[in-house]
Amino acid sequence: MNVTFTNKDISKILNEFYQLVRHGRLTEIEAYLHKKPDAYHMFLVTGVLHDESFSLLMLAALNGHDGVVRLILNRTLADRKNIEQEGCVRDMKGYLTKNVTALWCALDRRHFRVARTLIDLGGADINHGPRFSLFVNAIMRRRFDIVYYLVENGYADVNQSVVNGNYNISSLFLCAIRGLTEIAAYLIARGANIDYQTPTSHLTPLFAAARCGHFAIVHLLVSKGASSNVKTSSDITPLMVAAKHDHLNTVEFLLRYHHDETTFDDLELTASVFMLTNGDDLSPRAEKMINLLRISLRARILFNRPKIVSQAIPAYDNQRECQYESELDQIAHDNGRLYVEALLIRERILLPRKDAELFQPLLEHAIVLAERAEFDLCLNLMIHTFYLYQQMELCTGLHRFVWMFCRMLGANMPINPTRFLEVCRLVFEPSQQNTNEVNMVNTVYLVAIAAKVLEQTALCNQDRHSIIQWIRDLSREQRRTEKQETLLHLTVDIQTYWNIDYRAAEVRRVLKFPNLAATRLLVCYGMRWIDLDAVDQVQRNTALHNISQSWMYDDSKDKKSIIELLINAGAHIDFVNANGYTPIDVATDDETRTLLRSKQVFPRLKCLCARAISDERIAFDGLWPMSTPMHTFLRLHGGFKRKRSVSDHSSISRDQIN
Repeated sequence: MNVTFTNKDISKILNEFYQLVRHGRLTEIEAYLHKKPDAYHMFLVTGVLHDESFSLLMLAALNGHDGVVRLILNRTLADRKNIEQEGCVRDMKGYLTKNVTALWCALDRRHFRVARTLIDLGGADINHGPRFSLFVNAIMRRRFDIVYYLVENGYADVNQSVVNGNYNISSLFLCAIRGLTEIAAYLIARGANIDYQTPTSHLTPLFAAARCGHFAIVHLLVSKGASSNVKTSSDITPLMVAAKHDHLNTVEFLLRYHHDETTFDDLELTASVFMLTNGDDLSPRAEKMINLLRISLRARILFNRPKIVSQAIPAYDNQRECQYESELDQIAHDNGRLYVEALLIRERILLPRKDAELFQPLLEHAIVLAERAEFDLCLNLMIHTFYLYQQMELCTGLHRFVWMFCRMLGANMPINPTRFLEVCRLVFEPSQQNTNEVNMVNTVYLVAIAAKVLEQTALCNQDRHSIIQWIRDLSREQRRTEKQETLLHLTVDIQTYWNIDYRAAEVRRVLKFPNLAATRLLVCYGMRWIDLDAVDQVQRNTALHNISQSWMYDDSKDKKSIIELLINAGAHIDFVNANGYTPIDVATDDETRTLLRSKQVFPRLKCLCARAISDERIAFDGLWPMSTPMHTFLRLHGGFKRKRSVSDHSSISRDQIN
């Protein structure tokens, strides 16, 4: 057998030298080196044979020639590169392995005497492996013999950790991942940390074994005292991860050691996730949920941990959570009912924890019900969810109700006025008292829908009166946004249309803004409390300014009707905004300007006086409190444009008199 060396200038003698090392002919090697002392340089040459490459030291180690290894080390000890020189060699199973050293070769072939020589005499680095240390490499290759040798001779620490991706894992953790029961038992016996946790994620060997379904390792770790209820940084226990990955024998085993209420809750919560996970094939996920719930219900009976469930409510179609396996059997083939079961489980567990993860599946199910046109069930669930948000003191809105009612109107389905009012009254709930723009806009959308409900022919007088009373109650509160916009501002503003951002396409097909019907409701039934000339905080526009500068999508007649409605109700045409513009000045078209001018009448004396004060730029801020009607009246007639002080005005008057 001949070997080709990388240096082509080396003579045939090197091939012969390779044969001497391979067969361990120590005497002949020594005799040759005695004749040519400088020939030791050939020990540093890398040879290639087929798909393998190696140094002569590696070759001696592979063949277990300790004497030859010692000779080479003695001749090359000054050159550290030789002892750590890397090659590419097939292991005992025939797998080609790159970046191996002479020490790796000796250990792979079980030449432990040679390995000791390389470490003790040559100072070979135990941590220089193909990728990880030789100890870790041996575990990964399931080489218990190498692990045993390294630990027993003090060359390796059983608690040595290794960085693997984003995780810093221990040797025992590695055994748990790979299911190496024999090595794991040995490491534990030699003092491995049984409850080691990865620094960031806090994963334990037991968690890894449970995750990978290595039941024998799980049994070993627990029997040796591993904590079975330690949570990761994501609050996941070994039992939960075993349940998630459908390792039922591990789940049943771990329940024997921890069966408090929290453990059952974690298991049942994990089971519920299978039904709530998105995916086309629901049957396998339903089966996994049922299997886990069976285990939980049986264990509850075994350990006398009965489940305490709530009374049936309309939100869940008056269904109750299963307490016994026989009840579970009755719904096992009804995926819709299993989905409700998952929701019931989550509410029982997550509500006391105030965990916001409760809501997403509830909202998704409500959407599904609405899309199936099961609007009563949808409404029950959405109202229930609304109050759950409030119970957890979390922000929520009414936009989903707006969408559902618009979906009903779009399908020409009548809206039950009693149920509609049930939603309308939610605007008075604590969570809706924050008059931010979102809450106000949703309220305006409900007013617009109320106008459509009032058009229903089947509406009785009592229902009509109740809706009108809601409009009055709403107007009485005189709500304003953070920009000081009133409900009236929003009903006549085109921006209200663009603010529709939840399922916008469906809602915009039904609701248009500016909205004549909504404006009429507020003006007719809220006139007692609504300030027609209220201004916003930014541009100081009145509702008449807003409608004058808006444009309509469908019918410009509505714009004209809104303007006439406001003016007839008493809105001032001559009020100016922060830029000094009246509604006529900001009108977007000639028709609107003509209409506004036609509505102008000879100004009243008080309006003329207020305008004169503005034109003469007389300061009046300090003459009476800003909250008085007089102050507001003056500002609306031009007082938003800044003015001279009273003293300046007085001096000018004296000059003019003189």
